[in-house]
Amino acid sequence: MRASWSASTGFLIRRVVAATAQHGVTIADMPSQYRALLIGCLAPLIVVVDLVYPPLQAPRPLAALLDESAHFVTGLVLIAWFPHVRPSTLWAAAFGAVLIDLDHLPLEAGWWFLTLGTNRPYTHSLIAVGVLLLLSTFPMPRTHLLFGAAVGLLSHLIRDMATGGVPLFWPLAASRVTIPYAGYAAVILVAAVVLLLVSRRSVRG
Repeated sequence: MRASWSASTGFLIRRVVAATAQHGVTIADMPSQYRALLIGCLAPLIVVVDLVYPPLQAPRPLAALLDESAHFVTGLVLIAWFPHVRPSTLWAAAFGAVLIDLDHLPLEAGWWFLTLGTNRPYTHSLIAVGVLLLLSTFPMPRTHLLFGAAVGLLSHLIRDMATGGVPLFWPLAASRVTIPYAGYAAVILVAAVVLLLVSRRSVRG
């Protein structure tokens, strides 16, 4: 059974690598089943890296690089559950999961207007996700990018809740909301297994 699973997964990975090399495609351009496979393979790396370098405990530049990389992949994992999204929506989710941390810059410059009374900026909350989702329903161009960014921001909040907490319900409440890191890791690993199973079944089918 294990040999069969390894052989199947190896076959799928070789197909993805071959397609990428032949056509010069990126992860966003891949058919959904190959995209699910690649994201499913990337997802467990988040947990592995977090075990080697516990979140925010490494030297600051390294911690920032690893944490933003984990946010990027977490965004991909969440958007992967929408298999028919446009490639640009996928990128919006991945980069939206990272770029939200630009809201830390005012604090780094000594300005507290985004963090008074909270452990992270006010935009690290569900209201920011809600605003993006609301805007994505408006009749204007490229609203799919706003939807992708909302998914990315939601994925960012999920990881941040496991690594220190966020003011999730601001402005209704300024207290931080946390979840156990083990819960976040379990969700990532289960998502990886499901994505691999789905991709295996789709390609074999």
